[in-house]
Amino acid sequence: VAAIEQAVADGVDVINYSIGGGSSPYTDAAEQALLAASEAGVVIAASGGNTGPAPNTVGHRGPWTITVGATSTPREFTSTLIVAGTVTGSGEPAETELVGTSATPGIETPTPIVLAADFGYTRCDSQFPPGTFNGEIVVCQRGVNARVEKSFNVAAGGAGGMILYNPTTQGTEIDNHHVPSVHLEAGAGSALLAFLAAHDDVTATFTAGNPTPRVPDVLAEFSSRGGDALELATLKPDLTAPGAQILAGHSAAPATPEGGPPGEQFQVLSGTSMSAPQVAGAAALLRQLHPGWTAAQIRSALMLSATPDVTDHLGNPAGVFARGSGRIQLDLAARIGLTLDEDPENYTLLADSLFDLNQASLFVPEVPGQFTVTRTVHNETAVPVRYRIVTEAPGDVDLIAPSSIVVPAGGSTSFPISIDARHVPIGGIREAALSLRRGSERLTFPIAFIRTEAPITLDKACSPATVPVGGTTECTITMVNTSGIDASAAGFDIVPPQLQLLPGSVAGAEQFGDTVVWEVVLDAEAPPQVVASVVSNASPFGYTPLASVGAGAIAPCTNPTVNQACQLTLSDEDIINLNTGFTF
Repeated sequence: VAAIEQAVADGVDVINYSIGGGSSPYTDAAEQALLAASEAGVVIAASGGNTGPAPNTVGHRGPWTITVGATSTPREFTSTLIVAGTVTGSGEPAETELVGTSATPGIETPTPIVLAADFGYTRCDSQFPPGTFNGEIVVCQRGVNARVEKSFNVAAGGAGGMILYNPTTQGTEIDNHHVPSVHLEAGAGSALLAFLAAHDDVTATFTAGNPTPRVPDVLAEFSSRGGDALELATLKPDLTAPGAQILAGHSAAPATPEGGPPGEQFQVLSGTSMSAPQVAGAAALLRQLHPGWTAAQIRSALMLSATPDVTDHLGNPAGVFARGSGRIQLDLAARIGLTLDEDPENYTLLADSLFDLNQASLFVPEVPGQFTVTRTVHNETAVPVRYRIVTEAPGDVDLIAPSSIVVPAGGSTSFPISIDARHVPIGGIREAALSLRRGSERLTFPIAFIRTEAPITLDKACSPATVPVGGTTECTITMVNTSGIDASAAGFDIVPPQLQLLPGSVAGAEQFGDTVVWEVVLDAEAPPQVVASVVSNASPFGYTPLASVGAGAIAPCTNPTVNQACQLTLSDEDIINLNTGFTF
């Protein structure tokens, strides 16, 4: 908090926050400090977290931060591992080739391989005593302790190298290890273990880590995701940026073994702590290019111009809870034609309805059927511009927006965005998007929502609750919308057959015989009421002749009248009938 406040006092334009946290931004002290920085006009870029791919793990959920996920670059640092041995039982020579990642020197001379598990530490999570190894390559399983600490522990025992493998698919990392090392994904790791189990006298060589081409814009598996359990109505993460295998500076004098060997001034790092600075740098360049833009406008420019063409680690299109608007495209953001602005005070004033913020995305955690928001765009050019709006939504969703908008030169235009989700099953999660198009410019506005039943309470009360034959009672049906947003509601109520609805007595609904029908828009501040007057033929519960259940009457009830005291003789069967079918 002190550092954030000092940065604001120093007059910075952008803060990069490669620190976790922020899942409860309205109560978190650091997040509130970042909110104050935003109110001072500072752009905030924050790491989304490295606990993916599980949903609902993203941090920095406040609308005042640009929360960033991590994607791949077109380059990675790989190492080719050659494992050789003789087939157990036959002595036939055999060899297998595996590919991993590395940023260390390689091992050119065939060197024996040993399993750390054979020495009591499968994960190499404790230092091996000196002399445990004699230059062998030690195979360690990922987990429990830091990856670099594992190479420190095997080096302490005399190892000449390390092979680190994943027990499950979780991505490979590149570290400044204390001995030459290669990191294998789970599939390659399983192949290595199988080879070791079936062969004798196994040795290995591997190449130094070298830059090689890779598929870009692949969402890192570790990148934290948003999801349906986020409490705040703001879509997170906002963006992605390169954050996998990033060449970065490094301290030549690490404070702990986890920092790697001394003397290294560069390292290769992966994490959203690497991707957030990419966005912070982009925001700084945009502020230099457009000094009049607010922090909200810079955020919107980066989001609208981002490419949604991001895939997950399995090659499938990444959803909005994983990529947000997509991977930043600074060149397009620099010459964007539209931005969205927002008063930072509204981040607090609209805390209960963040979907109403004028931002370049939309997440509605509760859509009871139909929902509408408004967005206002500002023209960043000196001429009037017309944008076509193209909607993209699943078949059971109607996404409604104007077919086009015209924005005056240097001016603003507001337009509605409506979601009709009445055909989506309750609990269904849907993703959609708007595309604003002008010439070759394509601006993307991501949308996500969860279909819910309207949070409406329904109550009916009649006064008086007991009336004589021929009397009347007034019944009130009260519906209360507790969602905080307008909700459409339709319903009906049928008067029991023993009662009759007075013609013309219904207010706030339609009367069809003894049925009341209504269709209203419920506002939480002024819930409508349906009022109806009812004539009672006997009582609020109806009148049933006792003879119909075989009850015999004793004088003076041979000709019973209203309010006359009677003594009745009932059989057990009559009592059962009365208790189960009638109320007096």
